[in-house]
Amino acid sequence: MSVSASDELQLFAQEIQNFLSPNTLQDLARDVGFVQ
Repeated sequence: MSVSASDELQLFAQEIQNFLSPNTLQDLARDVGFVQ
């Protein structure tokens, strides 16, 4: 059984959201460069 990369990324994002608050996610996204 193979899992597509997009599915893995979605699961990974859900795992992160379980541990981090939205504000922390926004700060991280800004640091990484996803959000301006």
